[in-house]
Amino acid sequence: IGIANNAGAPLLAASEYPILVQTGEEVIGGSTRMKAGTAQKIVLNLFSTAVMVRLGRVYKGMMVDFRVTNAKLRRRSEAMVARIAGCDPARARQALVEAEGEVKLAALVALGVRRDEAKAQLRRHGGNLRLALRDLPKEKPHSPGAA
Repeated sequence: IGIANNAGAPLLAASEYPILVQTGEEVIGGSTRMKAGTAQKIVLNLFSTAVMVRLGRVYKGMMVDFRVTNAKLRRRSEAMVARIAGCDPARARQALVEAEGEVKLAALVALGVRRDEAKAQLRRHGGNLRLALRDLPKEKPHSPGAA
């Protein structure tokens, strides 16, 4: 893959997958960090986002394939797990603890799937949460502590 901003760039001819991002001349000549650099960054962001979606690391517009390593990610992951599982924040927090901070695993645990079965379910589906959720029984498993 080669990304260039000028049609005659040698990189495009040498690339199996050339991407031409015609931005025109820079406002300040020679300052490629402006239009050209920004355009290339946008292309790379789009490309990496598409790859994450294709790999199943995104679920309903949420990046779910990450580990919780700080307070900001903890808050974000709690909200995601609660949204995916349709549970309250306390249950989402508990599931994240059981899943050792793995969001996809926690979502399944919050739905009442035992941790070991949730791990196996994700493994069977190549880590794809959407497929793992689709493969769950239509009726939610019995949640721990539920009457």
